[in-house]
Amino acid sequence: MGYLIIDNRVAEGPTGLQEYDTKSCVHCQKILKIVKGATEGNFCMPCMGPVCDPCMGKGVCEPSKRRYLSFMAKIERAMHRQQFFDRINRQPT
Repeated sequence: MGYLIIDNRVAEGPTGLQEYDTKSCVHCQKILKIVKGATEGNFCMPCMGPVCDPCMGKGVCEPSKRRYLSFMAKIERAMHRQQFFDRINRQPT
């Protein structure tokens, strides 16, 4: 959870100051404004967290943590592969 202040008082006068509590989408990390008096919005049951409209529209639960771990696994495989080929190239024939 966070806090957002939009200060546009120069153009709009005193009504140009807007303040919101925020939360982030558990799938894409997009910042979501919490509007007082509005419904809570979308919620992902497997992740147990808030979800933005575009992610909810996908219909698939893909948390950002899973994408991050998949990306890190690809990097580790590439590093191991490079180390393997470096060892092969260093050995005398």
